[in-house]
Formats: sequence, structure tokens, C-alpha cells
Amino acid sequence: MPKENYKSGNRKGVREVDFSLIDDKGNTKKCEVKLQGQGNPEGADSTFARDSNIFIAGTLSDTNIQQLNKSGIHWVELMRRHGFLRFGKILKELNIPHRPLNLKSGKDIDNFIEQTVFRS
Repeated sequence: MPKENYKSGNRKGVREVDFSLIDDKGNTKKCEVKLQGQGNPEGADSTFARDSNIFIAGTLSDTNIQQLNKSGIHWVELMRRHGFLRFGKILKELNIPHRPLNLKSGKDIDNFIEQTVFRS
């Protein structure tokens, strides 16, 4: 993703989002990240309170997913098998410039994680 399409944090008033993404027309999409464990249904509440467009979570309940879908908020559940791939689909849908991942196998996913998470 080009650097000009990403902003870390966004202080406006008291509320702050984790990061923002900028689409190809210059519109800002607010993103909220919560890596809470299961059994924390209030975790998604901050997404609604901060008027976020994208919610990235460790886990989501079926109720959370229904609420997010009904509200038009895009979501990514990281603990779901290959759940992180949903983020690329969201970027494409929101016209946010990025380079799509070309992951075709478990080994490709392992290599991607190794290169992006564990690189020094």
C-alpha cells in the first residue's frame, strides 16, 4: 500500500481510531483494531462509537458479525482460517490502492507471515 494511503491514528476530539486508510478519491476510511479474546461482546462497541469503516478483530461472535454487516461496517476476523485475506477484499471494494497478495498455498501463507511479521 502506498504510504499516502495510510495514516496512523486520527485524533479528532476525544475519540481516536487506530489507523485510517485513504481511498483513490481521497476519502478517509477509519479502522479500529481489537484483539480481544472470545467472550468479550463489547469489543465491537468501540467501532460503532468511533464511526469506523473497518473493524479488525481477533475473534468475533456471530452477533458481532450480524451487527457489523447490518451497519455496513467491513470486518476482518484474524483467528478465522485465512481470515486475514478478507482485508485485501475490503481494500479492493473500498478502492484503496494496494498490491494484492498472491497466496495459493499454506506454504505461501507461511512465507508471507515469516517475511512480514518476523523480519528484522
